[in-house]
Amino acid sequence: MMNRGYLLLDRFDRPPVITCSHDPVILEHFAHEIAQVDSVVVTTVNARRRLRRTKDAVYLLPVKKWQFATHLGLDTHHGGTVTFWALELAYLLGWTKTILIGMDHNYARQTLRQGEVQTAGHSDADHFTPNYLPKGAKFIVGDLAFSEYSFLLARAAFEAAGRDVVDCTIDGACQVFRKGDLATELEDELPRNPPPGSGGKSAVREPE
Repeated sequence: MMNRGYLLLDRFDRPPVITCSHDPVILEHFAHEIAQVDSVVVTTVNARRRLRRTKDAVYLLPVKKWQFATHLGLDTHHGGTVTFWALELAYLLGWTKTILIGMDHNYARQTLRQGEVQTAGHSDADHFTPNYLPKGAKFIVGDLAFSEYSFLLARAAFEAAGRDVVDCTIDGACQVFRKGDLATELEDELPRNPPPGSGGKSAVREPE
């Protein structure tokens, strides 16, 4: 889960395993909320005072060297988007398939200069809920070209390791990763042979 994804927790049947957040403006406004999420929190060393959390918290020091960290001995770069950081964590955790959802890669605020700090108005049209950035909250306008270069680094790292990143975002504008259907991708990962104690029922329903 990334940034303010916890606003969707009432729709989940279980808490996330990891919450990632490195955006300094998001952390300025919402670190106290992120600190309450029931998961491991991965953020930057600069957020330590705001988060005030020691249990299940990882504080990283991002550097200016633009690279995808394929092992813990490499420094991490923010990549211009928290999704890049989440992809690094997925790689380090050994995931063979990483599925992205909700990555529209498109901004309604087309007239704003990318990379600048702005102040939110009445409604946020760029996230999954209009109160993601309440009126008066600061935000950094996303730089799509910056993000795409970072995603290319991530894709190259995953492909070199024989792993896969699938973008299952409905109508997502990013063209870097392979596109897929979420239900199909999840079905491919579930065992078709019934596990012990399942009463002979397979985890995947075969078409009738």
